Amino acid sequence: MPESQRAAAVSAIAHVPGTNATRLRPYLASEGYIRRVALTAVAWTASPQDVLPDLLAHASSDDAHVAVYAASRAARFVPPSALAAALGPVLTEGKITARKEALRILLRDRVPEAMDLVTAAWEDPGQHRDVRAAIVSAVRERLAEPAARRILAEAAEGPRDLARQVLGALPLQIDERFRTEYAALVVRVARSADPEARDAALTAVPAWAPWAPDAPAVLAALITDLGETRSWRRALSALVGCVAEGAGAAELRTVAAELGAAPDLPDAAADRDLPALQRLTALVDAVRGTAARDRDGADRAVRAVDGRLPEPLAGELTAAALRWDSPGAAEAVDALADRCTGGPLAVRHVADALAGGPLEGRHPRAGAVFARHDLPDPDQVYPHAARLAARGDLAGGLFACALAERHGPRAGWPQTWRDLLRGLRAHTAPDVSFVARTIHTAHE
Repeated sequence: MPESQRAAAVSAIAHVPGTNATRLRPYLASEGYIRRVALTAVAWTASPQDVLPDLLAHASSDDAHVAVYAASRAARFVPPSALAAALGPVLTEGKITARKEALRILLRDRVPEAMDLVTAAWEDPGQHRDVRAAIVSAVRERLAEPAARRILAEAAEGPRDLARQVLGALPLQIDERFRTEYAALVVRVARSADPEARDAALTAVPAWAPWAPDAPAVLAALITDLGETRSWRRALSALVGCVAEGAGAAELRTVAAELGAAPDLPDAAADRDLPALQRLTALVDAVRGTAARDRDGADRAVRAVDGRLPEPLAGELTAAALRWDSPGAAEAVDALADRCTGGPLAVRHVADALAGGPLEGRHPRAGAVFARHDLPDPDQVYPHAARLAARGDLAGGLFACALAERHGPRAGWPQTWRDLLRGLRAHTAPDVSFVARTIHTAHE
């Protein structure tokens, strides 16, 4: 018969109820494809425990990837006390794939000598790096074992392929009694000299911050180090994430203060330009992005940097975090307009943030486009827009324009909003009139 049909028959034999593994043994010595099908099938007979030695005998062959995966199932039917002797040689002599699977079997099936074998494999100076990485990943589930914690600590200080394995666990996957110790490992990787390992750790830090009180300081140091040009954005995002979760407010305040006090250098250099200001701008953008997802978390960040940011960045942040449904919304909006004393472009930045934008494609800062997921009802906004327009000043007029541009279309441009827009086009401030004329209630 054709090889495909012969292989199908070999596979079917294994699923006949009561079939003994002996029935498939002859096919384990067949030619390539049939042999691999038999290696897979034999673990599904009525006596898979009998063929574990046969399967492991292929751990050093080209069929190792098939044989050892089948051995994983067969091992479930073998007493754990007998597995150490069977799997030990695989850890030292098997193919890389076979060694990695043997590790999983040892730890999954709670073999009494498992950690001794795993530790020996870890300490083997000739051990392949992929196997060492698999060891780090596997021992995360055995933190009650001192040897497992030692391996993880050494991995956190090791090369990137090992250090990154430490980051594969989430706090809820780690027993509560070990979370503080594990969080320290994540922070250790965040301090790594290897930029790839460090970047991966920075993304993981916010989740571990409740158990790592020193994490915000590590992040803040990266952000304020103007000589560090690779990881500061990730560190900034992580620090804002920590603050949103209730940790690191003091460190974020320090970051804002130090960057605000930094000199405006380098100034228009070929490779760098106003790095401190760019980082402050990124801080504001990060908090505004948080406001679109988590208002309470954003409020914590806004409070942390209150009084530490220059204008118009401070105004942008206050505007983006404004709660329209709060009792003091009107006073807060007017106070925001009163403090906008910069030129039209600076005021426009704040106005866009207030309106819940900017609208896509309208923001002068490339890439800084946000969407507010909790935009208020246009009817709730309209009284504020009308009051701002009636102030007669530049800030009030531009604020009203931004609100009309964002919320007028959402309301369907009813008569009230159209009258407001008409009045803004006749505003005494030329910049307000100009902006109002760029907003249209209908498109030709």
